[in-house]
Amino acid sequence: AASDVYKRQAKKAAAVKAPALPKSVTNAEAKVKLQGKAVAQAEKKVTQSQTKLDKHRAKIDAENAKLSKLRADVAAKREKAQKTPTAAAKRAVDTARGRMNTGRLKLQDIRAEAKLIRAEIQAAKKVVAREVKKMRTAERNLKAKLRDHERKLAKKAKAEQKKIEQKAVSYTHLRAHETRHD
Repeated sequence: AASDVYKRQAKKAAAVKAPALPKSVTNAEAKVKLQGKAVAQAEKKVTQSQTKLDKHRAKIDAENAKLSKLRADVAAKREKAQKTPTAAAKRAVDTARGRMNTGRLKLQDIRAEAKLIRAEIQAAKKVVAREVKKMRTAERNLKAKLRDHERKLAKKAKAEQKKIEQKAVSYTHLRAHETRHD
């Protein structure tokens, strides 16, 4: 039974809440939280673009390797065509050159895509920087609102303390009034 009493008292003590934060402070907190999400989203975009660029670099390396093989193939067929100048050898050289040119064009396309991705990364990084700047501003605003709220609470507490002090009258003061009336 005694433990139930203690539990009820503990619940009552827990139920006593600190004064509610003003709307300006809760709005500033929400703004900081929202800005944090915006920063995270912008950073995610940079990471995604960087991953995309890494994949394109791997494609470029693979295409470069293929192009090297095609160049070697063209050189070998050209050499063979020079040794034995037949129509079939010339067609083989032309076919190899066509494959090599196709490989070059494909490599150019992939490089152009990589260039676009690099531009995308730079733009995303600028967005991150802008969002981080907004985040810092929101945090400063929140700190200012909290300081203002704390000052108001301190001022209120000081005013309440002053009221209490004004109401309190010393015992000797009361005795002085009693003796005067006697």
